[in-house]
Amino acid sequence: MWYTQVCVVTECLCQVMLCRQECVVTECLCQVMLCNQVCVVTECLCQVMLCTQVCVVTECLCQMMLCTQVMTECQVM
Repeated sequence: MWYTQVCVVTECLCQVMLCRQECVVTECLCQVMLCNQVCVVTECLCQVMLCTQVCVVTECLCQMMLCTQVMTECQVM
């Protein structure tokens, strides 16, 4: 029996599903059993260093530190 409870974490590594590479997020909705650090993220706020360098995700609000824009569904080419 797998229980899917939603826990709010401050730091999480998006390793699966929405992120092809590991990205450090500040807030994420994690569907895990015991609220572990590594978890499946459905939504995440990704903070990146540069505007030209964003994490590869399908659903993400990337607030870039050196940019005033907030893009949705941002993907690196």
